[in-house]
Parts: sequence; C-alpha cells; structure tokens
Amino acid sequence: MSYKDFNSYEAIIHAIQEYRSLGREEYLMRYRGKATPSNSFTYFVCYEGLLYECKPIFLGAYFHQFGKYLENTSTSGVKGFIKPILESLGFSVYSGADSEVPEDIAELIAEQPKRAPIFVNRIIRNSQIAEDIKELYGHKCQICDEVLETPKGFYAEGAHIKPLGSPHHGPDTKENLLCLCPNHHALFDKKAIVIHDDYTVEFITCPQGKEIKLTVHVEHKIDQALVKYHREEV
Repeated sequence: MSYKDFNSYEAIIHAIQEYRSLGREEYLMRYRGKATPSNSFTYFVCYEGLLYECKPIFLGAYFHQFGKYLENTSTSGVKGFIKPILESLGFSVYSGADSEVPEDIAELIAEQPKRAPIFVNRIIRNSQIAEDIKELYGHKCQICDEVLETPKGFYAEGAHIKPLGSPHHGPDTKENLLCLCPNHHALFDKKAIVIHDDYTVEFITCPQGKEIKLTVHVEHKIDQALVKYHREEV
C-alpha cells in the first residue's frame, strides 16, 4: 500500500487520541523509531482547536488503517502529499509560513516551544465541550446554517468567542463556544465578523446586504460579556 491509498478519517482521529494518551515522545518512538525535537515539524493538523504535528499523526493513522508501518522515506513532503490528503478528509492543516491563519492558530504556532516535550500541552482544552456544542447544532454553522458533509461524516469547528491564548485567556466553556463552518470560524477569529448583543451578525469587510442573526439553540447559554469582549477587545 502507498500513502496515496490512505483515506480514513477515523484513523486520523485514532492517531490523535493515541498521541494524547501516549505523549509525544512515546508516540514518536512508536511510529518514527526515534524521538524528534519539537521544532522539527512545520505543518500541523488542527482538531478541536489543538495543533498536532502533521507527519507523525499521518504515520500513526496509516498504521491504523492498513496495519503496517509506513517508511518515513515513503512521504517526500507534507505540503505536496500529506496536506492535500488530510484536507480532503475535512481537516485543516496549518504552517507557520502561511500568510493567513485563524488568530488562535497563529498564536499556537508562534508560541511553539523549542525544547518542550509536547507542543499541544501549552493550552489544554476539553475537546468534549466543543463536540457537545457541535452535536447540539447538528454540525450546522450558527452563522450560515450550512452543514459540511465529508465522506466520513459532518464537519464543523468549535470557535472560542474570547480566545483561550495569551493575552485574552478566555474560558474553555460552552458559554464561550460557537459552532461554525471553517470559513466563518476564520472570519470570526480575524475580526471580519462581529456579533452584537441581539445576535445580529455584522460582516465588517463584506456587508451582506441583509440582516443575519446568529442561530442560538435554547440550550446554549452564550455569555454576552464574552461576545462584547470579542467585539471590543480582540
């Protein structure tokens, strides 16, 4: 099997969960046969607001799909080969060299430690909270009401209203989360979208010509103070 035959969304999730469970060093020893400095990888796959080193995750996921290890030499470049595969499965892949990335992602990339044992532990987030919000909305974006369907299921992103990273230090709670599609998540993080107290959505750079209201489920209690913070301070 070639890495080009890889097509399993579930295998990526399995690899990410294994990375979390084992820790960076043990995970790398299992799938790369050696520990690697934390600044060796420049591409990161994003899942539930956390970044994971792209190539090691792919190597683990390949094993979970096909039951055998993929030689490191079998992939000659993340950007040209692994990145398109992950993106076709609905994942976002980022690099510090990207000209435009969501604010939270840019902060994480900029704060990447040079010698820390694991990159993603800089900000610990409860992924179940975001999953609960997405399930509450059926993975439908609260701004455009669109649902993205991939070959492996529906896809949406949990967007923090007040960013978790420095200097904002927002809470990792349901009251600080929105369910958004990738496009509106990026625009929201970049302040191209703001939300008013009555949940009117304002597009700063591209007015829509009609009033758009944020969809809010009766069981989703959004913290208005956090909405105001995003509007005035972010």
